[in-house]
Amino acid sequence: MYSVFLADTFSADETGLFGRAMANRRLLTAIVTCEEIEAVYTTAPPASFSSLELPDGARNKFIHLPSLAEVDVAFAGNRIHAVFCSDFITNFADWIHYRNAHGLNTAVYGFTHSLSYQRFTAAIYQILCSRPSGADGILCTSLCAEEVLERLFEQVQSTLRTPPPPPPLIRFPLPVQWDTPPKNIVKGSAPFQVLFIGRLDWQTKADLLTLKSIIPKLSAELDIRFVIAGSADNEAYLMLLRRELEPLGVTLKLSVSEEEKQSLYQGSHLLFSPSDNYQETFGLTVIEAMGYGCVPVVTDFDGYRDLVGEEVGFRLKTVAGRIPQQLFAAQGVVSEGTYHGWWSAGVSFDPAEAVRRIEQLARDRSLWERMSSAARESVTDYSLKRTSGRIGSLLRGQDTTDGSHLPTAGGENPFIWDFTKLFGTHPTELWGEQRLLLTTEGSGHLANPEDIPQFILLSRSVGREDLRKFLFLVNRGYDVGGCLKRGVEPVIMSLALKNGLITLVEG
Repeated sequence: MYSVFLADTFSADETGLFGRAMANRRLLTAIVTCEEIEAVYTTAPPASFSSLELPDGARNKFIHLPSLAEVDVAFAGNRIHAVFCSDFITNFADWIHYRNAHGLNTAVYGFTHSLSYQRFTAAIYQILCSRPSGADGILCTSLCAEEVLERLFEQVQSTLRTPPPPPPLIRFPLPVQWDTPPKNIVKGSAPFQVLFIGRLDWQTKADLLTLKSIIPKLSAELDIRFVIAGSADNEAYLMLLRRELEPLGVTLKLSVSEEEKQSLYQGSHLLFSPSDNYQETFGLTVIEAMGYGCVPVVTDFDGYRDLVGEEVGFRLKTVAGRIPQQLFAAQGVVSEGTYHGWWSAGVSFDPAEAVRRIEQLARDRSLWERMSSAARESVTDYSLKRTSGRIGSLLRGQDTTDGSHLPTAGGENPFIWDFTKLFGTHPTELWGEQRLLLTTEGSGHLANPEDIPQFILLSRSVGREDLRKFLFLVNRGYDVGGCLKRGVEPVIMSLALKNGLITLVEG
């Protein structure tokens, strides 16, 4: 059995039904319900996970570590086999550094969700400087995500004189919430309902205004209806959708609940998702809709390529172009949403192909039925149980005994700052060879040691015994150099001085 540590809360306290928050909660559920994991350590309080839907007994796996000292104790002796980060950007490199600094065998994993933020380049440098090992891994939600990271690591490595190796890239699709597709799905014959569901933002998801070139060309006799549902992430875009698409008979549903989302899936025959945004790396709503028998007609773009094979739906050919040089030169000084919108505007598909595929499925109900059935069968590979099994395979594949996978010793990690070096001229001087004198308060503290408030500020990494040892040495006549040689932490000297327990001897 294995023990793991959560580097963050995996969005457990968020309630969004789309995007990263939803994906994180499902990954967390898969981790906690993995049969080979007996303990899930976390610094987050138990209340953070109260809204997570878990089977009986699984919630008891959580072990709360409220302090750094308790974290250190939990990791000591390699009792924790793996650290899971909800992404590879925020703290993935930091936990690799922690592992290396403590000489542990623990593997560190981070998931990909979105990839197209240019600031991520800094994270790639940080990952390389943290010296990842062959036991670590970036868990890529799709082949496209894996290919992007391969190119990005190569691009960053080319700027380094002696580039360290990157962590392994491991394919790891996201899970849906259920283990088996919903049963007893019955869809009416008319109208033939086409659904888009997800974030309503053409900068970060999809340009649904392309429906203006699709809906008028569909045969009226087929009685095809369109429903757009999701979270209104961009009010200006929502106004455009209402103005341009409602006159064409499109129904807009905003802020849907989980029950409404399931009802929309059940009542729809086809899922239409013209994703054109480079940050998309998977497509959970596509999998969810397929589980309800919706046949996907999606753009051949990013993670959709992994999900929609020719037996379950149709992928629309996409053609992309580079943005104008004027915008290319400015993308570093505008908002991330703005430059995502620029690049997504350069991704196109032929509306005529979408018309052909939608009409083909609406006319040929036997084809739709075959694809609908195949779609429902295909999603079992993305169940929570399968995902938990993949996590178990990761853990079984790690050598957690001899440490042979750890990186060899290297230089300092430039992303971990020593403030006394970088900011050494900020104070008048650093602790070195100063002469010290015990004050009356210090003598009293030496006789009757007490905690001081700053122990809390330092996460109790030092305590009253460390302070008492230092005061004892000062009382014996040792200067700062002598105290440092005897293992006194410099920060203890600062605490003693600012609390009036010692004074500096001038001259």
